[in-house]
Amino acid sequence: MITKDSAIRRPECAKNCIKDSRVWSKMFRKLSTKKKTRRASQRTWKAMNCETLAKRNEQALVADKLPRFRHKFKSFIDQYEMREIQFHSLLRTKELEVQYEKARSEQQRKAQEQEASKARQLTSQVSTFSQTESELRSQLNIYVEKFKQVRKFLVRWTHIYCNPQCLYIYLAFY
Repeated sequence: MITKDSAIRRPECAKNCIKDSRVWSKMFRKLSTKKKTRRASQRTWKAMNCETLAKRNEQALVADKLPRFRHKFKSFIDQYEMREIQFHSLLRTKELEVQYEKARSEQQRKAQEQEASKARQLTSQVSTFSQTESELRSQLNIYVEKFKQVRKFLVRWTHIYCNPQCLYIYLAFY
């Protein structure tokens, strides 16, 4: 059904429809850009929320891990200190061993010097004794010779006095 009004309105309606379509397209664009911006902002908001949640989760994990980390760090520091103590005690042990060896070598050197001086003293005594022995042997030989002479004289004398004939013969020669 076409009426006059509708026929007259048609061009107007067409104009209005075109305007309306332009308006609608602008509005649609605005809405779509708003939707896009809204979506983008929602995405950004979600991303921020995710980041915030991730940070919170990370902080919670860090808060959970912090006592464990402190414990591990403290045990690491304790181990380091124990190693330092062990190292210092090892150094002290080595220093004491060196001091002990030095003292022992010094003691051995002194004992060796004492033995050397004792050996020199004994060597001098031996040489003195051997010299004295040779002197005494020579004196002994001299006394033995004198004893032999005296004995020979006594044997002759006894022989002469014990035997009167020998006495007269002996006296005859003197």
